[in-house]
Amino acid sequence: MYLHRFIIAFFVCINQAFAQDFNIEEEGLKPLPKQVEKTVQRTFHAQNQFEFTNCKLIGKAINLSNSKKDSSFVVTTSNACGWGASSGPVWVVSKIKNSYKSIMHTITNVVEFKEEKNNRLRQIVTEGGSSGHWSYARWGFTGNYYKELESYVFLPDDEELCKAHQDICPFDISN
Repeated sequence: MYLHRFIIAFFVCINQAFAQDFNIEEEGLKPLPKQVEKTVQRTFHAQNQFEFTNCKLIGKAINLSNSKKDSSFVVTTSNACGWGASSGPVWVVSKIKNSYKSIMHTITNVVEFKEEKNNRLRQIVTEGGSSGHWSYARWGFTGNYYKELESYVFLPDDEELCKAHQDICPFDISN
């Protein structure tokens, strides 16, 4: 019972803490510019992700470089189309040399855009899970796409991993 309350409180805090970032369930996600939508749809076919071909895409503009204007988008599917339990597909699309390119795709719940950069674009942290596990990944831009720099899957009874990464493990290990 305590763990379930903790997880609910954790999700509430995450939603508030990352309000400036992205949550697949956040309010106000909008239809995308046609070029961005077509870029993600091309990704479906290139990666044989046909489970998303009938999904409507939504998202919002983001600033990955801290420039004066947003030239990137974070994208998901509307109405939980293609989602698993509390996690869904997320794409990051950016304008590179005057054309849009899909530079990241993952399954997650929360996306946080960090201040640290790789190749002029901000690092990304993705998190998602349930009361039985929690996934964390940090991504860096290679110059062409985002690559996973580190990732962990935390389990409620994995004290060793949680102690080694107390700053990111969501489970209480104080017992």
